[in-house]
Amino acid sequence: MNKSSVVYKVSTYNKALSSPVRMKIMKILGSYESTPLMVSQIAELLGLAQPTVSKHLQILAQANFVNFKIIKTARYYRINKESVQEYYNLIQSIFLATYTPCNYNYQCDICPHSETCI
Repeated sequence: MNKSSVVYKVSTYNKALSSPVRMKIMKILGSYESTPLMVSQIAELLGLAQPTVSKHLQILAQANFVNFKIIKTARYYRINKESVQEYYNLIQSIFLATYTPCNYNYQCDICPHSETCI
């Protein structure tokens, strides 16, 4: 599947957000938008161990929901507003596309719109 397709992007975002812990991390980072946070700060807010939070942050970073900057030995995380906005826009487009009939009998391999269709 093409990594630029709507289906691939939304699936990647949905997988990253499929954990309640990762949803909470997004909320925390969004609440501290102007101040990047270290893993230890996020872990403390969640009451979880740092390795657990690091693993969740890694998944969010792979989906491009969060960015980090390394200073000395610490990673400072912040929310990636552009990716959050893209996800929001994609969800809106999926909502609209759901009610649009398929003119290609659901045969995506022959559809010229397969990259932007759900």
